[in-house]
Amino acid sequence: MRSGRTATVPERVLNFLRDHLGETFCDDCIAKNVSANRYMAQQATLPFGLTSDFNRGHGKCTVCGSMKLVIKAVKH
Repeated sequence: MRSGRTATVPERVLNFLRDHLGETFCDDCIAKNVSANRYMAQQATLPFGLTSDFNRGHGKCTVCGSMKLVIKAVKH
């Protein structure tokens, strides 16, 4: 990221997930942690879940403990 430029929501979500490698998060908790709304967090995590760097599926969120759709980074 260039200096003077604010990170986009997808960049903030990507950095958050990579900083918490192996931990699972729901979109609601991601949104709270990156200062975004749930919709923006969901839109960011959808394409990440299609890559081999992330696992997306039903599981337990590390933060809120809810069983729901979660995502975790498995590679940096």
